[in-house]
Amino acid sequence: MEIILEGVSKKYNRTWIFRDLTYKFEKGESYAILGNNGSGKSTLLQIISGFQSPSKGEIYYSDEKKIGPDDFFRHFSLAAPYMELPDEFTLNEMIHFHSKFKKTRFSVNEIIEKLELVKEKDKEIKDFSSGMKQRLKLGLALFFDS
Repeated sequence: MEIILEGVSKKYNRTWIFRDLTYKFEKGESYAILGNNGSGKSTLLQIISGFQSPSKGEIYYSDEKKIGPDDFFRHFSLAAPYMELPDEFTLNEMIHFHSKFKKTRFSVNEIIEKLELVKEKDKEIKDFSSGMKQRLKLGLALFFDS
């Protein structure tokens, strides 16, 4: 998948976090986004993933054909500490729910085993430790097609 940023900018209140960012992320390549604290790394990832809108500019997604912003989530995964999970779901329910939007590479039980959370499969996510929540976020990103 290619992700093309054209003049993307983000402003909070009166402060520009970044301005006029134009870049093309190409399919099959790996990227690292580096910068000081507060430089906009997480904000940029949230904008690329559709969790936030840019203040200015456009983002285009294509995978041999143009992908609309409303369908982008099927092709992209992001695991980040600031992302929230639905607290009232159990682990089992969360994985089943996620599989309605993305194809899974494994069965629900195999995913739970790979996450090493078998004993917690019927536990509500609100009762997970922060490490268990992070492990679940990584599993949702890695064990589903995107």
